[in-house]
Amino acid sequence: MATPAQPAVNEKLKPAMLSVYYHALGDQLQTRGSAAALVRPEVEPMPLDEALDCLARDAIRRDDWSRVREALWALIRSVSPPRGEDDCKEKMILERYGTELPAFVADHRLFNLGQFDSDRMSCRRDARLFSAALVAYPQQLSAPIGLYNQEVATKSSKFESATRNTSVLGKGVSAADFLAQIDGLPSVPPEIKDGRRTPVPNTREAVSQALNRLEDEVGVTIDGYIAAFADTVMFMDLWRETNHWDPSQPVTIFPSFSVTTQDAATLTTSVTATALVTPAEFLCITRAIDPRRWQKLSDQFHRVRFVMDEFATQAEEIETPIGEGLRARTRPYLVEEKVGVASDVVGAEVGYFHNVLQIDTFDVQVGAAPENCFADLEFSLYRSLDSKVLWDVRPGGLLIDSGWTKVRHVSDNTWRLTANKTLRFADRTPRTGWDGPLDFGQMLNYLAPAALTAWLNNDLYSSEAEEVHGTHDTGDY
Repeated sequence: MATPAQPAVNEKLKPAMLSVYYHALGDQLQTRGSAAALVRPEVEPMPLDEALDCLARDAIRRDDWSRVREALWALIRSVSPPRGEDDCKEKMILERYGTELPAFVADHRLFNLGQFDSDRMSCRRDARLFSAALVAYPQQLSAPIGLYNQEVATKSSKFESATRNTSVLGKGVSAADFLAQIDGLPSVPPEIKDGRRTPVPNTREAVSQALNRLEDEVGVTIDGYIAAFADTVMFMDLWRETNHWDPSQPVTIFPSFSVTTQDAATLTTSVTATALVTPAEFLCITRAIDPRRWQKLSDQFHRVRFVMDEFATQAEEIETPIGEGLRARTRPYLVEEKVGVASDVVGAEVGYFHNVLQIDTFDVQVGAAPENCFADLEFSLYRSLDSKVLWDVRPGGLLIDSGWTKVRHVSDNTWRLTANKTLRFADRTPRTGWDGPLDFGQMLNYLAPAALTAWLNNDLYSSEAEEVHGTHDTGDY
């Protein structure tokens, strides 16, 4: 029997997804929340209803709604949460979201957007009490835990049911159960290891240290993190109830928020993005973040390979299986990367950056229990080889190119993935005597907050696509 012909690649899929992100930007730049951007996408944006219909047709054809899920979550995150029940009524839903998104979810019978917003508002209310209990915990104050328990005991709590249904705090564990667990831990003085005070695992001191460290890693306060966490958990629970949830998928990623900062004096840009990840197994995550998989995360990566020297003259074969980290050695691990710079103006790439990075750390720990599994990846710029922007070709081009990824256990089958990327481009026209968005020499630094935020958030979703489909794009585009 002849093999049936495969459907032609739908060339509108990538423009459709980019158009959704364009419509999700809102009217002003935000340094927190969903991916912020100041630059136009690579294509002229489609109308939102046309972009969503394109994604839906592809989802029906492939029986894979992951792209639609990504688009809906991007659009929902771009709208401020409801402040009262009036915001959840049909008239205000249309004012807040526009007409296209409510019509799409209704036409495809996905969910009731007004009911979701009402549930999200209720969920956030209880989540604020939950975050207050976590903030007070390192100060050895237990009263907020009692207040939370008192509040959720008298009603049906959406936050309680969502955390229990999604198992983000443990299999069948609600927020109240989680607080009871940490409140019942013993208090044990930290041990001295290598001259440092190290908390004993499963103690109040260990939990307190983890909570304090959380704010440093994700770049927001616990209160801000839990608010985004509550929204994410509600959407996870909502998507589980649709007919398009696939529990067999190797990795499912729900980005929670990103934080973008730029130093006004140096124009150094740093972006930190955080997501909740539910993998079939822990190594699905670590395989996706392995440098040997970077080239599959984005079209812009032309070349990524381990090399023997700082000039990338010879490739190096790494014996460690992908996703299992790197063995310690005296000689640094070096990775060559060549990254393209695209432009919608000419419809093609207008440049590239060719660098050698040093992998400072790639530590993967796989324990017998999920809570003992974690991963750390850190890298920094070793040498900027050469670059091109439009007509300008020269040695170097980057002053800073560093970042890290941390994977930390949240519950039985949920991990928090936080990724950071910091960039500073060299001034290509240092003698002009002025800087500004129209200065060619500093142009990339001014565009960096937008482009880097979108790129890092895209990489989170691409990590899911790589595990599911074995390609950087979720299917065809």
